[in-house]
Amino acid sequence: MAKIKNIEELRDHALDTIEKLRDGSIDTAEAGVTGKLVEGVISTLKTQMEYNRMTGEQETAIPFLKSHSTGKMIEGKVEQKALPGKK
Repeated sequence: MAKIKNIEELRDHALDTIEKLRDGSIDTAEAGVTGKLVEGVISTLKTQMEYNRMTGEQETAIPFLKSHSTGKMIEGKVEQKALPGKK
């Protein structure tokens, strides 16, 4: 298996796993392990993005999030949310 280089390839791998499960070429255990691994990668990316937000490094690029088709970073707006005040 080739190395998964970006978020789009990770998504495609997850979708391929669903198709393999559907056609019976893999069992639920293998699909479950793949799902947990994909979940772990996404969790790590979320943690890295949150860390960048907390440290003010919002412009720091995360290469894994680079779009394969456009070559640009996948972007999103980060909203600073305040904690609710005391009542």
